Amino acid sequence: MSLPILSESVQLPKPLENREDAQAKMIARLEKEGFKFSLEDEQIKYQDFFNEASISTKNRGDAVEAIYEISITAKCIAAIVVTLLLALIPGVTLVTVWYLKYSRLKQSIETTLDSLS
Repeated sequence: MSLPILSESVQLPKPLENREDAQAKMIARLEKEGFKFSLEDEQIKYQDFFNEASISTKNRGDAVEAIYEISITAKCIAAIVVTLLLALIPGVTLVTVWYLKYSRLKQSIETTLDSLS
């Protein structure tokens, strides 16, 4: 269970008409960014304590469309709420750490998809 934060779709170029080829290139590029994505049920997925991300691809006419979603995990939400209730400074620190991880994940996915476009 997680709370969706961002969901977007990107049209990939015609040379990447093969879905499997596009998925393999995305996984390889995201691993270079330091994220361990895996292919599950024809979706590219990532999960850590803070965030979950999934990227799905589908053929749309002559090109491939990539749809990605980034969510905050239920564990992270619970940890943020508890730390904010118990102690303000650790709670703010946890929120800051989550935001930095979320920003890096979002930037890596967008950079990867832009480089394929």
